[in-house]
Amino acid sequence: LLDGYRGGAPGDRAAAIEAILKIAAYAEANGSHLEELDVNPLMVLPRGGGAVAVDALIRRREESTR
Repeated sequence: LLDGYRGGAPGDRAAAIEAILKIAAYAEANGSHLEELDVNPLMVLPRGGGAVAVDALIRRREESTR
């Protein structure tokens, strides 16, 4: 799909990789506090256009009060 399909322009592969790496870095840095992290969809625009997280959900793990 990132190479283009049905005559469409190729996607911005570098932006997709950068977005995925940043999401992964956030999850790694905050993993002990995360209950859930969901990005869906991640729209990859034509080459040079970037990538956009259209919808995202981050749920933090509730702290124990004990």
